[in-house]
Amino acid sequence: MSIYTITLKNCAFYARHGVLKEESVLGQRFFVDAELDV
Repeated sequence: MSIYTITLKNCAFYARHGVLKEESVLGQRFFVDAELDV
């Protein structure tokens, strides 16, 4: 049973990783939604 819920919505992160070389050079934005029961 959790006491608290932490909710993160539409968090934007910029990262330079991926499979292709262009992804490492240009980078791209990632959006994350997360819900944590603690």
